[in-house]
Amino acid sequence: MSPDPETAWNDQVAWLQRLARRLVRDECLADDMAQEAVLAALRAGRADAPRAWWIGVVRNLARDEARSAGRRRAREESVFRAADAPPTHEVVGEAEAQRRISDAV
Repeated sequence: MSPDPETAWNDQVAWLQRLARRLVRDECLADDMAQEAVLAALRAGRADAPRAWWIGVVRNLARDEARSAGRRRAREESVFRAADAPPTHEVVGEAEAQRRISDAV
């Protein structure tokens, strides 16, 4: 006796979640990736796709997330560095003081 379609689908989603967890090691992110994979399959009409297709989709999602996280980290670091810079009025004041000293010499 074969399992009913809902049980088979639930098994497939659980397998996708386990696969995603192995790739990203973050349970919440893995669940999101599994949901994205299911959405991709439904949009493509590939809900009954072989596991190799699913693996490719989840790997691509993991790679995209890693790239996105890297870009996000770089943006956050650049903003953090900019926040460490002295305020503009201080820089202008220092430049004005240096100009006055230079003129006096």
